[in-house]
Amino acid sequence: MKGFYSVMAAMVVAGGSVAMAATPITVNNAGFESAFSAGDWVASSTGGAYAFGQYTFAGQFSPTHSSQAAYAYGDTSNGSGSSVTLTQTLSANYAAGNIYTLTVGVGDRNDMALNPYRVQLWAGSTALIDSLSPVSPADGTFTTATLSSPASPSGSPSGALKIVLVALPTGDSSHQVVFDDVGLSFEAAAVPEPATFSLLGLVGLGFLSRRRHA
Repeated sequence: MKGFYSVMAAMVVAGGSVAMAATPITVNNAGFESAFSAGDWVASSTGGAYAFGQYTFAGQFSPTHSSQAAYAYGDTSNGSGSSVTLTQTLSANYAAGNIYTLTVGVGDRNDMALNPYRVQLWAGSTALIDSLSPVSPADGTFTTATLSSPASPSGSPSGALKIVLVALPTGDSSHQVVFDDVGLSFEAAAVPEPATFSLLGLVGLGFLSRRRHA
């Protein structure tokens, strides 16, 4: 019987699971092609020492990045040392059992060092995703950061989903991070295939049979 259970366990594992197709969630002004407005991004700044905005970075990226993007930089000369955030609260609410995937284009200008940054996704007061500088693009390029939440996050996530892009203070104005093309999608956590359920049932019957003959 020991061999039987070993084989069945292997078959259950091999049975795998059914992955659901990803469903996109609307992010307003995802490419920063328009000025910030109600319903999309809210930018924070402190003491005039920080800046967030949209800009066509002609000549700063190769290949040329001609579309608008959002930039952020830190200058702690005013002594505040605060981070700067770009936030969008979405119309979609968190749903238990979903896995959320957040993508953000991150650019490093030719003429500036990359500002340290964070990429976050929140549900209420619970961070589903919180990653410190997940990608480091080469000078003059963009790289896409792709981050996924756990199927069962700790805490008590609830309410509207919120994307937060953070520029961390650096102590000078020679650093900048550029964000573009923000995307969010979700898929239900994988569930066992029907064949896997059948195999589990066989394992259970085998266990009962063994107990009867014991």
